[in-house]
Amino acid sequence: MSVPQPSSNLCHFFIVIGIGYYAPVDAALGKRGRLRSLRGAAADAEAMLTYINNLKLPQPPQIYKLTSSIPTSRESKEPPEPEHERPTYENIVRVFREVATAVEKAKRSIVHIHFSCHGIKVRTDYPQIKGKSGFDEAIAPYDYNRTGRPLRDVELSMLIRNMTKHGANVSTTFDCCHAGSVSRGDTEKSSSESENEDAGLDECDYTSNTRGSTDTEYGQEKWRDSIYPLHIDNELICLFREVWDDHELQHNSTWLLPVGYDMFGACCSDEKATEEAFDGKFNGIFTRTFITVLDEFRVEGRTPTHDKIRKKVLSSFRKEQIRQTPVFVGNSDRHWLRATNGSNVTSLSVIKADARRVILSEGQAQGVTKGSTYAIYQSLDEPIGDISGKPLVEIDQVLADKCLAKWVTQSCQAFSGADAVLVKYRLDNLQIFTSPVTPRSDIPGAGKYDELRRCTALYGSDMIDFIEDPSPSQDNTAPFRVSVNSSLKYQLTRSSDGAPIPMFPQSESADRFHDYLMQLARFETLKKIHNPFYSAQMEDCLEIYINGKNIMSHCAWEPSQLESLPLLDVKTGKVIVKLRNRINDTLNVTGINFSPFWGTNIFYPLYEDFDTIPGREERNTTWDVAALPESWDNSTDYVDCVKFFISAKSLQINTFQSVMMGPIGEDITGMFRGELDLEELLRNLGAPDRGFERSRERESSQSSPWITLMFKTRTIAGEA
Repeated sequence: MSVPQPSSNLCHFFIVIGIGYYAPVDAALGKRGRLRSLRGAAADAEAMLTYINNLKLPQPPQIYKLTSSIPTSRESKEPPEPEHERPTYENIVRVFREVATAVEKAKRSIVHIHFSCHGIKVRTDYPQIKGKSGFDEAIAPYDYNRTGRPLRDVELSMLIRNMTKHGANVSTTFDCCHAGSVSRGDTEKSSSESENEDAGLDECDYTSNTRGSTDTEYGQEKWRDSIYPLHIDNELICLFREVWDDHELQHNSTWLLPVGYDMFGACCSDEKATEEAFDGKFNGIFTRTFITVLDEFRVEGRTPTHDKIRKKVLSSFRKEQIRQTPVFVGNSDRHWLRATNGSNVTSLSVIKADARRVILSEGQAQGVTKGSTYAIYQSLDEPIGDISGKPLVEIDQVLADKCLAKWVTQSCQAFSGADAVLVKYRLDNLQIFTSPVTPRSDIPGAGKYDELRRCTALYGSDMIDFIEDPSPSQDNTAPFRVSVNSSLKYQLTRSSDGAPIPMFPQSESADRFHDYLMQLARFETLKKIHNPFYSAQMEDCLEIYINGKNIMSHCAWEPSQLESLPLLDVKTGKVIVKLRNRINDTLNVTGINFSPFWGTNIFYPLYEDFDTIPGREERNTTWDVAALPESWDNSTDYVDCVKFFISAKSLQINTFQSVMMGPIGEDITGMFRGELDLEELLRNLGAPDRGFERSRERESSQSSPWITLMFKTRTIAGEA
């Protein structure tokens, strides 16, 4: 079988702008508005070009480069680039318009725009959007010192809008400071200032006066007559007003939130984008890290989403302890340089494949599980949704950061970089050790193990793997063990040390104890369900207050994070809970409490399967914290785990049977909500990574984003 090649009707356009040298100051401006030159900006542009040229795209990309390098001669005041290749305001606008025209002619197109330069803050030229006293975020072009004319955020978005309205997918990277921090600079200002001064270059002005929208700018209308104003249509004005009015969102952004495109930024509003020497050559730290991350994905044959790029770049900055925080605003689920629009479809990338095996890009650390099934999409721009005719692979070995799969269909192949889209996710079963198949006669209650095996064979053991005692060469990984105590009762113990599990019921009956184990499996399964592939945009969607205290610092997005978080102390009685929707969209929320009695209870909402919380609104609820039982061992904490399922659609937790179990030896079953069907619950979560069966019809099977949020409470003595 031949390997299908990427579609050839996808056009890629790149605009690469590096403003390393700023033209000398016009005498009419004096010293106001002077911006010093940047030693790494032009090098950033060259590094980006090298990355682009190493890409294997369906057809050669169309590249538009504007750079201004620092003059090599002390006597020269001009960069070595010819005038039409310098990033003046007029040249930048011209290039953007040329690309917009080319995009209109192309059938399908991807556009990426890179800026390495100074970012500044100027008084707004668009009071109809930002008010008379508002400010514009802006790029300082090469000729800013001469003209005082910045490229403003509204203008930039308008230029990009001319591309997106013709169907282009546009992404941007800005290695420049947020307006509030004046200018991109070196990590060592004093040395760079002295070197620039010695070379006869512009010296740096780090004061807050370094901005274009000064009185001087408004007094120089002659600079603007030939190219101003750019036409801003009413629809764009309305979109900007909507975003600009949301001060909470604006506070967290690098620029005004992009409208219709995605943006990577070098730093937050109170930080500076810095540059430093790498192997004797200056680059912007953000650009260098960003390209390094992209190259790693390229070499591995992986196609990352914007969110994966963001996380890896941010991780690198934290590891190196760099004092700036890269940010991303836009569609975090969109694939880098792909035509696929953002969705919550979970996909891996093919690293290597032959006729027998496939190696995929992620592993245990990313939540991949053995037995899950993926469909292979061979084309770079093939629409995801219909899996009919797609070759399927099943994961049969999961490593730390990658996984191996076998073909479900015979004689298939896949090229490196192809998408492997999740079709069905298999949850790991709960593993429990039992005694050997043929127990020795001296084992207490040897016959009881046979009774339990007969129950397992008769009733099934869905969600549980009963494992016979491993040989010395096998890993002892199962957390629990079934044993028979001296009273000939079944009990559950820790496999590590044989200690009985606190509060877990014992029973003389194999049938009843089998039921207990099945309840335990459902309890553990619901507790560990999380979405390892959730959209980053969901992370801060809900805010929780317990008895008036914001507890988000106690919360985890997946179960494995819980162990490192502090416990939240609560007293017996009613706990007052406030849920606040922090986004504009409606959220569907269900709250579940997991008690030390191995029982679950849906405490929010009380009488429905889920509750919708409209955008920016709040809901109040309570749950009862029971008094500490007299038999409770005071040497251990009485810990409850609380979990919220949060989604943009109805979760329908009613498909899971909620089971409450009382003190040892007593079984209390109550609060049944629907059928005992965990698979139905997983399907109703609406996400492909949890039991979601992708449609075989020719239609989009995009799912609603969802996330889980968890925290632990510790009951302390006293009245609420």
